[in-house]
Amino acid sequence: MTIAALDLWLDGLMTLLAVSLLICFVRLYRGPDVPNRTVAFDLIAIHAVGIFALF
Repeated sequence: MTIAALDLWLDGLMTLLAVSLLICFVRLYRGPDVPNRTVAFDLIAIHAVGIFALF
C-alpha cells in the first residue's frame, strides 16, 4: 500500500468518524431521556479517542 492510498484511507476514516460524532451530538441534544443522552455522551468519548488515534 502506498503512502497516497494510506492517506486516502485515513481521510475517509476521519470523515466517517466526524459524521458519526455529529450524529452523536444530535442524539445528545435531542435524546428523549437521560439513558439515551448518557449513551450518546459515552459514544462521543469513544469517537474522540478514535479521532485522536487516527490523527
